[in-house]
Amino acid sequence: MNVVALATRVASIESEENLPWIFVTHQRPDTDAWALLWAALKFIAKGDTRTRFIFVPAGDSLPEEETHGYRVLHMDTGKGELDQHEKQLMRTSSFELFCKKYNLLDDPAIKPILELTIATDNVEAISRTSVHYVLKGLAYHYKDKETKEIDWQSAQVAAFVCLDILYSQAEERERNRALYEANKEGRTLQNGIKIANLWNRPGTRDAAFEDKCDVVCYFVRRKKNFYPIIQCNRNSKVALDRVIFGLRAAEGKKRGVQTKGVDLWTIGSNPLFGAWFFHDSRKMIACGTNGHELQNEEEFTKLSIKEIMEVVYKQLGDLPSIA
Repeated sequence: MNVVALATRVASIESEENLPWIFVTHQRPDTDAWALLWAALKFIAKGDTRTRFIFVPAGDSLPEEETHGYRVLHMDTGKGELDQHEKQLMRTSSFELFCKKYNLLDDPAIKPILELTIATDNVEAISRTSVHYVLKGLAYHYKDKETKEIDWQSAQVAAFVCLDILYSQAEERERNRALYEANKEGRTLQNGIKIANLWNRPGTRDAAFEDKCDVVCYFVRRKKNFYPIIQCNRNSKVALDRVIFGLRAAEGKKRGVQTKGVDLWTIGSNPLFGAWFFHDSRKMIACGTNGHELQNEEEFTKLSIKEIMEVVYKQLGDLPSIA
């Protein structure tokens, strides 16, 4: 190839790379198809506002005369490269084929969406509160009651919002998992109860529970004060009755409150001990939360973080073995 021909070829490639995209999938998209359109816009078109989305009958493709001036990618439309059907593949989805092609399988935030597309495309049981049913219901939600026409533009926007939220939450979980692993602190008591002190990292709570901690303690800063929160893993046998008893006793001593004859075990709160609150589940204790902001100084605990942790270790340590 001579220099002129090579230059012409390079210019042609560069010109093609600047063309906007058309992403094509089947009509009335399911979870697999919505995920494909969302990921194509996010990872291939990089959010290019010139991108078009076109829905064709299953098995069809976009007529060539409609593709001029665009790069076109068909996904889950039937028998193409990015369609899993009729290929005798085991437990997969078109979205998984897409992720393999574009090297997205190692993105941990993709995994929840990927698993959802595989489960739904293989007719597996899905919780009735799954986002799958939100995506499935968009065609009904955005249908004109009189004309029966579906507003697919609004449906697409809503679908992408749902998938953006799933992806960003998964990203946040991964960040918190890494943060938890880098800052593990706590102890396992002789009775087998595993306790994590998360300090001012409440977002790492789920990572601690995944690490099989029975109880987590974290402390949310509020100017000169803090909100202490103690919470049980929902899968643990542990309850916090002894802990709320010990905390109210310690708080009362700190405040000079006479606790004789006072019920220190009660569910809810008792203003004698500040805003210490015992949840009905017996699985959570808090003295102030983001959902219940404390209004005055006397509501905050007088105990230090060290004193709170000593109570937690002592009271949980006195429980029988959970093995």
